[in-house]
Order: sequence, then structure tokens, then C-alpha cells
Amino acid sequence: MRREISANPFGLFLLLLMGGGLCVTALLISQLETSMGILIGLGIAIAVLVFFKTEIAIYLLIFSMLLSPEFGVGGLATTGGTLGRGVTFRFDDFLLVIIAFSWLIKSALYKELGIFKKTPLNGAMLFYAFACVLSTLLGIAAGRVEVLTGSLFVLKYIQYFVLFFLVINSIEDQKQLRRYWMAVLVTALIVGAIGLAQIPGGGRVTAPFEGDNPEPNTFAGYLAFVILICLALALTLPNNRRRISYFLIAAFLFIPFLFTLSRASYLGFIPGLAVVLLLNHQRMVSYTLIALALTLLIFPNVFPRAIRDRVTFTWTQTARPGQVVVFGQRLDTSTSARLQSFQLASVDFLEEPLFGYGVTGWRFIDAQYFRTLLETGVVGLLALFFLFYKLFLLGLERFRHSNEDPFSRGLAIGFLGGFVCLLFHAIGSNTFIIVRIMQPFWLVAGLVFMLHLAAAEELPEEKAEPLAQAV
Repeated sequence: MRREISANPFGLFLLLLMGGGLCVTALLISQLETSMGILIGLGIAIAVLVFFKTEIAIYLLIFSMLLSPEFGVGGLATTGGTLGRGVTFRFDDFLLVIIAFSWLIKSALYKELGIFKKTPLNGAMLFYAFACVLSTLLGIAAGRVEVLTGSLFVLKYIQYFVLFFLVINSIEDQKQLRRYWMAVLVTALIVGAIGLAQIPGGGRVTAPFEGDNPEPNTFAGYLAFVILICLALALTLPNNRRRISYFLIAAFLFIPFLFTLSRASYLGFIPGLAVVLLLNHQRMVSYTLIALALTLLIFPNVFPRAIRDRVTFTWTQTARPGQVVVFGQRLDTSTSARLQSFQLASVDFLEEPLFGYGVTGWRFIDAQYFRTLLETGVVGLLALFFLFYKLFLLGLERFRHSNEDPFSRGLAIGFLGGFVCLLFHAIGSNTFIIVRIMQPFWLVAGLVFMLHLAAAEELPEEKAEPLAQAV
């Protein structure tokens, strides 16, 4: 379909601004080191690509989510490519900014393109973003938050919403939706193979390009999310060849998942799998998998020794100073440190209960719910829970209206199972602000929102119309 340029003065102003910016950028590139000049030139090329072919740019973003390196930028770089309290710069961070900026310009120029489509999540997103911004501004005013660090972290917290809207604005039909999902799957297979190759070397499996500070727990959360979607599709698709393919993919990814030795991910995977099995209509297969899961829990010796030792280490570590005793059981130093930080957080929270200390205004804590409570107070935590509630309702609504389309049903079930898994994962991790988990999560959330396209194309016209009206 041929698009006509809108006469919107704001859109024309943005176009002129972009042209002037390109001229200034060209001048700056000539003054920079070669590597940085190449990076900026690549960014400009991607911006132009987004303007003319958004779908290709989103494919680049999908592959970069787990396959992009981290790096520092000038004076902002510190050890491990982090800034201050751990703002990690990766190529996909910059790629998302470039794509979003180019999309905004394109939306301003073409009247038929929307920027923010109406979705059930819009209000919850706005509420959460408002809570983060307000609490951080209050923290800056009180001197608890450093302006640059706090601002960058707030952007990290809400950048995933931009990805969600980019995806739903770019999808035009069911085939495109499935192509995006296949790109996600190919990326998972690539990083899974890289993880598998790490196992013989010993140590914990982690994602590629992690730098000097690998994060196996992050990689495990990502793998668990993808595995559960693959299992859900394997249980719902009618084509036996596709079902077997998805079972094999899930089994393949499960091996590096186990060798991440991430206890938080093991904890989350169990309820996530339960959701997938309970919502699946293939009852006999579900019962078989439940029986298999129970067998593995009863007879854990079937797992490799490294995995068993990692789990039992929680209560078998030799006595050391600072260990916490719970119900007469001495816990390992890592778990003890988390529990002690939870106790300290519960006390300090009372000093700023409503809006918290501001994003980055309190010390580091690796637990999503306590971190949100301390940084944004009760208001921010309620906003986060409200967003979770709307996400769960989105997945549930798509599941209920997908009886005639197995792919839609499987993706909705897998999203719900993966979401529940991440909710438990977040007990001991900052799951919902981690780039390598949240970018795939919000991309899939966009696909789930657009599943009505798949359902509408599969259903007869008289059935598809009410479904389209419900979205």
C-alpha cells in the first residue's frame, strides 16, 4: 500500500531536524576514532533502514538481544561496561534507541501510522513509568539520586515498552508475526549451541559476549522463558512433525539451562511448567509429563552431579561467618546475604514508604520486588503489580479466544507459563529490568497481543468479526 506524506508541520520539522543532524553527525565522525565512527555510521544506516523497511530492522534487534557485545562509551565506561550502579551498555540498547527514533519520525510523516496503539497495557505502562520518573525526581531533589545515573536507569526500566509498540505497529499479518517468532527461535538455538559448547570446560554456562562479568542467572531466565513456549507449542500444534521439532528444541535448550546452575531459574521453571501443562488440552500428554517431572523430583540422582551439588549447596555449605539459620537449617552464604538484605530493606523502606528513595537511590539489591519497593515505594510496587496483572489478563484473553488456531493457543499458553516462571525468578533476581530477559519477553508480549491477526485469518468470516472487535 502506497503511503502519502502527511502535511503535519511537526513531521516536516522532524525531517528537517534529522537532515541537519546527519550533517552534524558527518562532521563529528571525521573527528572521532575509527571504531566509534564506524559505530555511528552503522547507526545512521540502521535508522535509514527502519524508515524504509522496519521489519528488517526488527530482525536485527531480535538477533542482537542475545548476540550483541557490551561496551563502554567514552568517560561513561567503567569495569565490565557498566556505569555507576550497573548500567550495562550493549549494542542492542543503542539499536533500540535508533529504531525508536527513526520510527517516531516515520510516524510523524505518515498519517496512517500510529505511534502508540491502544492496548490493554497502556494505562499500566503509563502508571509504572510515572511512578519511576516521579520517585527519581524526588530522589534527585533530596540528593539521594545522581542525575545521570538515575536518568539512565529510568530509561532502562521503560525502554521495553518502546519495543512492545514497535512490534505491534510493524506487524501487518499472521505470516509476519510467525516470522518474528522464528527469528526468536533461531536466536535461541544459536545461543543454546554456544552454551552447550561451554559445558565440557566446566563452570557455569552463560550467554555469549558477557564480558568480564558473566551472568548465568540471566541466561537461565531467558532459556526458561523460551523453553516453556516451545513446550506449549509442542503440546498444542496438530502437525506431528512440528510437535516433535518443538519438543526437540525444548530438550536441546534444557541442557544448557540446567548447566547455568541457576537456583532462581530452577525455582521459577517448576510453576511455569505447571501452568503450561494445566492449560494444555492434550491431557494425556500433560499427565505423562507431570509424572515424569515428579519422578525427577523424587529421584534427583538422574541429574548430573554438578546440578545436584548446586541445589544441595544451599543447605550443605560448610559453616562460615554470616550464615543465616532458618527452621534449624543453616543456609549458604549467598542465600544468607539475600535474606539479610531483605531484612535491611524492610527496615529502610519505612523511612520512604510512599515513593521510595528514587531509582538508584538505595544500595544495590538483587531482588525485583524489594528493589521496586525501595526505589519507587508502595506506589511503584502497586504500579508494577498492576502491569503484571494486565499482562496476565492479556495472555489469558488470547488463550481463551484461540481455540480454532493451535499456534495462537500454544504461544499464549507458553507466554503465560514463561511469565509465571519469571515472576518466581524475580524473587532472587532483578528479572524485570534485565535487558537479556526483558527484550525477548516484551517482544513476545507484542506477538501475543497481535495474535488476533492469526485467529482472524484462520477463522471463518462470521467468527472472525467478533474476535476483531474484541481487540
